[in-house]
This record gives sequence, C-alpha cells and structure tokens, in this order.
Amino acid sequence: SFLGAGHYYRNKYLLTNLKYAAVYDKESANESIAIRKNAPELASIIQRALNAIPEREMQALRAKWLPVDYMESLVEIHLTQREQAWIKAHRNIRLGIDPEFAPFEFIEDGRYQGMTSDYIKLLNQRLNLNMSIIPDLSWEQAVQGVDDGTIDVLPAVGKTIERQTKLNYTAPYLQFHRVIITRSDTPFIAGLDDIDHLPIAVQQDSSHHGFLREQTHASLAVFKTQQEALMAVSGGHADAFVGNVASATYWIRKLNLTNLKIAAPVTTDVQSLHFAVRKDWPELVSILQKGLDSISPRQQKLISEKWLTVDYDPQVDYSLIGKIIAACSLLVIMVFIWNLMLKRQVKLRTSQLDYSANYDKTSGLPNRFLIMDRLQQFLTDAKRRHDKLALLSIDIDDFKKINDGFDHQTGDLLIKQVSQRLKKNLRESDSIGHLGADHFLVVQNHLSEASDAALLSEKLLACLKQSFNINNHEITISASLGISVYPDDGDTVEKLLKHANAATHHSKNRIQGAYTFYTKNLIQNVERRLELDRHMRSALEREEFVVFYQPKVEAKTRKIVSFEALIRWFNPELGPVSPIEFIPIAEKNGLIESLGAFVIEQALAQLTVWQQRYTTPLSMAINLSPVQFRSSDLIPLVESALLKHGLSGRNIEFEITEGVLLADYPNVKNTLKHLESLGVNLSMDDFGTGYSSMSYLRKYKFDLLKIDGEFINDIVRDDSDQKLVSATIAMAHGLGMKVVAERIETEEQYTWLNNANCDYLQGWLFSKAASAEEITALLDEQLNLKQTG
Repeated sequence: SFLGAGHYYRNKYLLTNLKYAAVYDKESANESIAIRKNAPELASIIQRALNAIPEREMQALRAKWLPVDYMESLVEIHLTQREQAWIKAHRNIRLGIDPEFAPFEFIEDGRYQGMTSDYIKLLNQRLNLNMSIIPDLSWEQAVQGVDDGTIDVLPAVGKTIERQTKLNYTAPYLQFHRVIITRSDTPFIAGLDDIDHLPIAVQQDSSHHGFLREQTHASLAVFKTQQEALMAVSGGHADAFVGNVASATYWIRKLNLTNLKIAAPVTTDVQSLHFAVRKDWPELVSILQKGLDSISPRQQKLISEKWLTVDYDPQVDYSLIGKIIAACSLLVIMVFIWNLMLKRQVKLRTSQLDYSANYDKTSGLPNRFLIMDRLQQFLTDAKRRHDKLALLSIDIDDFKKINDGFDHQTGDLLIKQVSQRLKKNLRESDSIGHLGADHFLVVQNHLSEASDAALLSEKLLACLKQSFNINNHEITISASLGISVYPDDGDTVEKLLKHANAATHHSKNRIQGAYTFYTKNLIQNVERRLELDRHMRSALEREEFVVFYQPKVEAKTRKIVSFEALIRWFNPELGPVSPIEFIPIAEKNGLIESLGAFVIEQALAQLTVWQQRYTTPLSMAINLSPVQFRSSDLIPLVESALLKHGLSGRNIEFEITEGVLLADYPNVKNTLKHLESLGVNLSMDDFGTGYSSMSYLRKYKFDLLKIDGEFINDIVRDDSDQKLVSATIAMAHGLGMKVVAERIETEEQYTWLNNANCDYLQGWLFSKAASAEEITALLDEQLNLKQTG
C-alpha cells in the first residue's frame, strides 16, 4: 500500500482504529506517471517539467494534500487520564475567528483558511477534537462572544491586559513584528513618538488597539476591519496604521494600495499569536499546548511558507558572479539609503526641535517666545504705518478646579479645545499664543478704534461660555480678559503686556467672565496687590498677624456670651492692612489655609483661657473661607485643635458665607456633616446679600443665621428693612435657628431688634473688635458690675 494515500484516507474517514505497522522502503512509496510505451518523447518532456519544479513549490503541494507528514503522524501525545476524560466530555469546541485576518485566518469563498486553520486541522486530528468556527460572526462579535459564553476559544489573538482578565493563553505559536504603515510621501518616521500627535488608524478590538490604548496617548481612528483602516490611511483620512507586518502587507498587496509603505517598527519586541481559552477551561489550555508542542519545526515551516510565499521565477539562473555583483550593488544602495535616512532624520529632528522651541505642546499654539517675537514685529509695523493694535490677555477663571475636580489629562484636553475655539474666532491678520497654564495672548492688528477690541473681546468670551465635551463630561468655563492698546497704553512689548495683564487681574477681581480696558489706576492697584503678596509670604513667620475679638451679646440681657475671631495684619512698612485687601490675595496665592489654621489655633487657645478664668459659658465664632472650607485638611485640623485645648464642639461656631456653598463642590455636604458630628455650630453669614440663601437653608442644617449689617443701618427708619428683618427672624425661629444681627451702633437699633426677638447682637454699641487683653478687661468689668448689682 502507498503510505501517502493510506494516510490521506485514514484521516479523511477518521479511521482511528487503524495504525501504520512499519515503513519498509521510503523510496518505494513514490508515485509515478505512467505513459504508454509508444510515447517515449512525452515521458522525457514530462520528466524535464517535473525536474524544473522548485523544491519549495513541491513542499507547498505536499503541505496542501499531506498536511501531516506520515512520519510525524507517528508522534504520540501523552494526555493524562483527566485530560482524556475532559476531551470526551467537551469534544465540540466553538471557535471565534476574525474573518478578515489574512493570512493568519480568514473566510474566502465560504471556507475558513489561513495559517491558523492549518494548525486547527492538525490539532483536531492529533487530539481527537472537533474545533469548529461559529460562522457569520464579525471579529467584534467573536470577542463579545467570549463575554456572552457563546465562544470557547479565540485561536489567533495577541495578549492585552484587558483580555488576560477573561482568557487563559497557550504559549505563542505564531510570531510577527508590529509595524507602522504610512503613505509613501510621509516624512521619515523612527517610531510612535514621531506620530503621537497624528490620528492613527487601528482595527477595533485587535491586540494593536489594546496596545495603543494601554501604552500610548495617541489619537486613535478606530475601524471595524483592517482593510478599512488601511484604505483610510491610503485615502488621507488617517496618517498612519499600526498592525502586524504579515497581515498588513497581505492586504496592501490584495487591495493594491500602492501609495502605502512600512515606515518603522512600533517596538523591537516580536509580537505573538496564541490560542486564548475561556477562563473556566484551564484543562483545554494544557491539552492544546501539548498538541502545539507535537508539531515539528518542519511542519511549522511548511505552513508558514504555504501562506507567506513570495513570487519566484524559476527561469532566472543567477551565477556566482551575478550574485557577487548583486550583493555589492545592494551594499552600495544600503549605504546610500542609510545616509539618506540619516539626513532625513536629522532634518526631521531639527524641524521637531524648532517646533518644540516655538510652539506649546498642549495647545499647539505659538508659545511665549514666538508670540512675543510676533508682537514685536506687529508693533514695529504699527509704528511705521501709524496704526493701532490691541493686546488681549485672556485667563480661564478657576482653571485649577478642572484639574482638581477631574484630572490633568482632562485639563490638557480642555486647553486644546479652548485654543482651537479661540483661534477659530480670529481674523487671519490676528495672532494668538499660549503663555502657559490657562493664560492666552491675542494680538489684534489694524485697529481702527478701541471699540474694535471690545467687539473682539465680547466674541471671544462668548465662544468660551459654550460648554466643552471632554471624555463624556460637559464642562462649562468662563474667562477674564484685559486689553491694552498701542500707542495709548504703551509703546513697547513689555509695557503693553504688563498693562494687559493688569487689566485681566482687575477683571478677575471685579467680575469674572468680563473684559476690562487698561487705565493708569489699574496698574497702581496691581502694584499694590503685588506688594501685599510679597510682604504677606513671610508675615506669618514674622508674627505680624494677630487675632482680635468682637463680642456678641445676648439681646435680652446685653450680656457677653460669645466672640467673633477676626484676623488683623500690622506690617512695619505698610502699616495696618485691611482684611478686605489681604484676604482675597491670600485666597489666590494659597496662604489662606495657613492663615485660617492660625486663627483657629489662636482663637481656641484664648477661649480656653477665658473659660478657665470665668464660670460664665462662652463660645467662639470663626469665619471659614471658601478655599479653606474645601480643603481636605479642615476636619483633621478642627479635631486636633478641639482635642489639644480640651474644648467641646458646642463651644465653636463656624461662620460660612454663601460663597462656600455657591460652587456646589462634591465634598461640601460631607464636610458639613463631619462638622455637625463634632458638635460644632454652623452659622450662615451675611444672610440676604446672596442669590440663593433660602435654598441653602432648606438644603443644609444651620444653627444660627447672621443678618447682614446692610439691613440694620436704616432699620429704625426704613419700613422695607423692618419687614425683611422681621420676616427673616420669624423664618429662622420657625426652622429652629437662632438669629444674630451685626453692626449695631445705636440704642434705637438695639431697642427695635430686641423688640423683634432677635437673639444675639454684635456691633460698636457694645464693643469694637479688640485685642485679647482689652476683651479680658471688658469681661472683668462686666462680671464685677454684675456682682456689684
């Protein structure tokens, strides 16, 4: 019997009860072509034709019709009893394949083909399995099938971090390089770093898709199939494609995409394909691995050459001299190409360095160096033509909240979108630059009137008020803008920038989301703020800050029952500095938390002294800045101070303005609950001056309500103020809150408020804010008067 034919039919009809006894003579197993005796010439012609067939093509024919060499079929695979029992119970295994992953696996003419299909045939024969594909599934559906439990094995996949949570893998059985494909006219590319700012095409749910998502921050254009991704690059809809070299070159040839080239490898690592098995079938991983290990290197080579073959012309007969000439020519060409590549790379790197030196990476706009250089050129031209120009300095309001509330990547994406939106609303003659962080600069050329700058400013601020969609988050921002005009506000770059920035700072402090023209008074205000900022940074260490205390009295008895702690600053050079001036600066420069901690420590220490000195119960009210209130250090600070001074939370009252609640930060509610759990009293300060006080009283629990002094000034004469204050007191009492009125300066005001059932009063009628020593003397006097009476 001819062993080749016997082996073919044994496999075709699954005659597993037959085996080969022996091979007597390998040469005798050859087949021949029989020709009739009277045609010797035909026999000679056919013999020469057979001899001309290259060995590679003969091997491919053997691989096609004898997929398992008959000697290799004798290899035994040692399966454990448990593995044999598992196969018996799970013989039918559902495969999920990529129907367009040629040459590894694909569907053509309704048949499953490719390198992986040959491996599956071998494994089915050797392991007595029935691994078969689930037809009519896209690759996306096949991957989803693993999650749904309708797919058992993915036979040709690469590893990704996400997939390893769902699948177990065999060792790699196919390996390839992951490469970057670009158009032929694309400049030299050395790696992913050269295209991380360009849109990169990739096949959805492929291992390359997972690699790019997990290892890079590249901008991805995702396509359902590899063909679509490659055609997108060819058609200019994407700038590069990332995939494996075998599959990519296969489709480039098949689709005749002659304008594409392999630009560079993605990494030096070799990428691998594995059989990936559902997590709850670890036995199958071991079984498949044993089957893969039984496939000889020769058989692996035959499979590879069958699907990765190249065109070959057997009539070309290279002589030794021809080979030497070709090798030398190749060497010369390689040296030429190498030099050309080096020159192109140096040119590209020089261009990249020039770009990096002049453009901001986050926004893509000219950086400080380039925009200042352009401003100087525009200023020179304006002087020559006797034209005006405007410089617009733009700051995003509260940009730090974006980074704190989301993350820095979201902040960078926001800056990019802001840059694009601003640029879109400018004329071609105007120029824009990104000075860093949230600061932009716009140069408006050919200005007829200053009102032209106002119109542009309104346009830019309006376009920024429209929400931004970033990572499925709707983010709304505002910006503050300052304007300086040449020649009115300066004739040098430095002066114009200084004055535009001064106007921006004024806009931020006055009303965010607005624009301001520079005036001489503005620069004086800015210089004052800068001077205060400079002195403030070391004032706490120099003990220039002190805490004063203003008493609160019980309305019915006029007896001191509480104090409000108020910080004061006395600087040797500046003299007394009002809190109205330095508190906003401290909130901007980050010193407010240190000042707040100083006030809490000083106030609680002084309250402890007074409680030990007097038997009368006393409490302390402390103001909380919105910045301080949002700090994660606030609760630990309060807990530590109470414990240190042995005070109860009921002795402390924190005054909170609507500014604390207005921003509606996520942790506001939790912070209020923490303070409430400590027994601390909460007071809403400046009630009636905001927009949403009533809603906050309904939403949050407060113990006290403090009526702003604005409603007290004319309360004796103004009927409207009287009605408002009366209604506020009644409402607060109805909600279980006590009421404090401030800025009481006359007996008439006291009488009216006392008759209106106000609980506590505060103002100059009883005492101004004073030092601890002066308040101690006042307390001694009050107690002595009481004892005497």
